[in-house]
Amino acid sequence: MRVVLVVKYFPPLPRVSGIIGFLGVLSDALGHHVDLHVVTHRPRGDSRKVVERPTSTVHRVAGPFPVAAARAVRRLNPAATIVVSGIHDLRQAGPYFATFSELAPKGSRQLFYQATHASTDFPASLRLALRRYDEILAASPVIARTLQPSFEQAVRVFSPAVDIPAIASAPSPLTRIGFVNHFNHVKGADLAIPIIQNALDRVDGSEAVVAGTGELEGAMAAAFSADSRVRLAGFLGDDERLDLIDSCDIMLLPFRTAVSVLGVSQTALEAMAAGNVVIGTDTDAINGAIEHGRNGLLGTEAELDALVAKVQTDAALRLQLGDAARTDATVSWSIESRVRSLLDLLGTSAT
Repeated sequence: MRVVLVVKYFPPLPRVSGIIGFLGVLSDALGHHVDLHVVTHRPRGDSRKVVERPTSTVHRVAGPFPVAAARAVRRLNPAATIVVSGIHDLRQAGPYFATFSELAPKGSRQLFYQATHASTDFPASLRLALRRYDEILAASPVIARTLQPSFEQAVRVFSPAVDIPAIASAPSPLTRIGFVNHFNHVKGADLAIPIIQNALDRVDGSEAVVAGTGELEGAMAAAFSADSRVRLAGFLGDDERLDLIDSCDIMLLPFRTAVSVLGVSQTALEAMAAGNVVIGTDTDAINGAIEHGRNGLLGTEAELDALVAKVQTDAALRLQLGDAARTDATVSWSIESRVRSLLDLLGTSAT
């Protein structure tokens, strides 16, 4: 069965993104069961039109993406197409996906996937554009509730997931706090700086790892480049990023909002799978996976420093929370279970 995944940004691409991370994991797993092709944007200056991944073929198109992507899908003639939206201002999405749906091949099964939390209500233009789709998927229950009033058919929740075996979980001493994410205000990179500095000064021997890119790279460099206790890693590929997360004991996620973020933070899920203690703000992109006091800690921006201190100084609590997080990731957030449910929607079975 040939399946095409349509998404504007996809590896190989030096771009920090939870959506890209999840879709990379999903495509690697799904490609074991179907003839998987990915249609994505070709960055300016990059001549590679086709990139082979272990279990899929990536087709990179130039020009206005909805038009170029639809033409590529028509050439591939799939049995099913999964169109991914990372647009959080849904007022912009109607014309975008209307263009694609008008040009996309007729007769194949069409799935639409809203991957990010939205900043606006669901507009009539997008509702009309999505009438051609057989299934509407949402990356979290919160997103599904946003979309559901506009559709007669059920909006199905298709949450992010992680490749559990790819993430080790060996215990380590409580010495390292991580911030592995966008360096921007949405992800709270500026909030992370003083929290990490306080953590390093609070407990002798503590370390930190900071990895990502974004508009606050200069602030991160100014705060940490001269501090031997901090590793500034910049952009990392998937394997390096997962190794770095696994080396941490605490993963700091001081998000200001869930808007524009993947339904459930991919970094949160990766950290859980590694047995990290996730400490973050009580936003929809984090509290979909983290239950305060059971498998991580949630609080307001002002409370995060105290929560980090609590875990730093209580080894038993750290082990308790980390073990619960690892168990939850294995039971509830495994990519294999997502692939099985997606294959059911596509009308095929696992091979």
